[in-house]
Amino acid sequence: MPFIGCAERKRTMNELISRKNLLAEYDRVHIGEPGKARKLIEEAPRADAVEVIRCKECENAIEGNHGLVCPMWGSGTEPNAFCSYGKKKKTAE
Repeated sequence: MPFIGCAERKRTMNELISRKNLLAEYDRVHIGEPGKARKLIEEAPRADAVEVIRCKECENAIEGNHGLVCPMWGSGTEPNAFCSYGKKKKTAE
């Protein structure tokens, strides 16, 4: 797999879309019988992607004197960083 630079990776991630939402929009605006475009959307391969929990949203992250600290890694971290240990903060309901 070729290296993807930060700018290219950001552009690629921004292009991930919900098939369900796209089909709903297609059905909303399309006039007549479903066409080839709908079939292409339905049959397009799924992206190999998972949702990540950013450090700023992680229950493990601790606000330190100089920013966020991750106890899992034992070091400081950036708010938009992420790792495989991320757990979404629980919100009061």
